[in-house]
Amino acid sequence: VLSELDMTGIKTGNLSGFASAAVKDGFMLVGPETTDASTDTYTLGTSGGLTPYKKRVDNAALANPSAAAYKGQFYVLARTYTSDSNFIFKSTAVQTEEPVNPDNPVNPDNNNSQAANVGTGITDTLPLAGAAVLLLLCAAGIMVWARKKRKLD
Repeated sequence: VLSELDMTGIKTGNLSGFASAAVKDGFMLVGPETTDASTDTYTLGTSGGLTPYKKRVDNAALANPSAAAYKGQFYVLARTYTSDSNFIFKSTAVQTEEPVNPDNPVNPDNNNSQAANVGTGITDTLPLAGAAVLLLLCAAGIMVWARKKRKLD
């Protein structure tokens, strides 16, 4: 695994950052353009290599990009000077993972209906109502202490 991305060929002087989104075989990134101005979009595969993508999101430099990938599209929202609103919202087709259908959720193999929720462990042995009472008692104690301290001063 690479410890640092090779940024050779990418304009980094005015770097406003990359935005990324998970796609089928890794990530898509959008941000600074290449030095030859051929693209502002890249793929980051599971091997860790950054590869220029075949398309640009916009003809101008992008600032403060945001990205998402959903149902075969890579969406980008960014600031630019090519539109009257100074923002663009564009998409390009990419291979994405199929979204999970909420009506048919994916369950892990070790799903146990008796498993407890993940938590701090405080409410595992103490009912939630007891924890609330304990919190109120602590708050009341602090208020009494603060009043006594104010009277002494």
